[in-house]
Amino acid sequence: MKRVIFVVYDTSLIGGAERISLMLANSLTSDYKVTVISLFQKEDGPIVDLDSSIDHFVISDKARSLRLCRCLFVWKIMKLLKRIGPSHLVAVTAGVNPIVDLVATRTGNPWIYWEHSSLQNQSYGKNHYRRQKLGIDKSDHVVVLTQPDKDSYIKEFQVESQKISVIPSYVDFLEEPPIYHLNSKKIVSVGRLVDIKQFNHAILAAKKVFEKHPDWQWDIYGDGEERENLQELIEENQLQEQVHLKGSHKNPIEVLDQYAFLVVTSKFEGGPIVVLEAQSRGLPVISYNCPVGPKTLIRHHVNGFLVKDQSLEDLVNAVNKLIESADLRKEFSDHAMIDLEIYSKKIIKKQWKKVLNLKGK
Repeated sequence: MKRVIFVVYDTSLIGGAERISLMLANSLTSDYKVTVISLFQKEDGPIVDLDSSIDHFVISDKARSLRLCRCLFVWKIMKLLKRIGPSHLVAVTAGVNPIVDLVATRTGNPWIYWEHSSLQNQSYGKNHYRRQKLGIDKSDHVVVLTQPDKDSYIKEFQVESQKISVIPSYVDFLEEPPIYHLNSKKIVSVGRLVDIKQFNHAILAAKKVFEKHPDWQWDIYGDGEERENLQELIEENQLQEQVHLKGSHKNPIEVLDQYAFLVVTSKFEGGPIVVLEAQSRGLPVISYNCPVGPKTLIRHHVNGFLVKDQSLEDLVNAVNKLIESADLRKEFSDHAMIDLEIYSKKIIKKQWKKVLNLKGK
């Protein structure tokens, strides 16, 4: 049986890239011998419960500089590979590319660079861009989440089209069918509490929205470095009774049924899994039309609103419009799942198996 090793920066991070990569690892266990390597693990365990057949290794349980300790990480992974045997390596996000590239070069194992963020998102600095270019130049294949990102990589790095596959995130449908609660007066946002997700926009929008609709609430799920700042902003605007930081949730899809709609306020998005999960539970979605993911998942005026990018005024207007029209919420909910069949686990798994069979048969 062919072996696949997912190399993840930190499997305990509450983020879409971590969650979908571990979900995919679980889904591939019927066809491959799967191993997950986490360079770090800052919390107690992976955010997704791994199948019992998956070997999960943590290289370092404390923070280290990848640049300064690169040789140590490479050596430790090579020791694992010597025991495991020939494998496909899947580098989850650009951050792990320098490690995976050195390992693959020394062992001869093929490797796949799997990017989850938009190429237009260069907020992580020049090193991130260099790691992206390294993945493009040195990997055997590249997987991105959207066609616009594939087009961007081809244009930016003059890479041949056949080297890049578009495989979106998938939604792991709950067994219980969705029941849309038309009378819900609760809005939800989900994501890491970091600057790029711009949950401060959600709070500022809530301030204006709740002046007209004081009987509504807005819950934000996630954790991260901006939590304290966001809580201060909530208190400054006296929104403690209406806007709540709910903390992280390993599987947000389990709580979505109680909400009227999802709001995405990000500056950039890859292929946001939370949008797919919300749609799978019948929720309308409002999102900034930011680069590049939301527009590939949301049909404007069909199952949600794509509002002018970074226009807080337009965001407020869209939220008010959904609040004020139960008929519109119902219409959007009825069309929430219109495209979801192409994001099923069965179809996405088939696409990944095709990529994994490109080399190293």
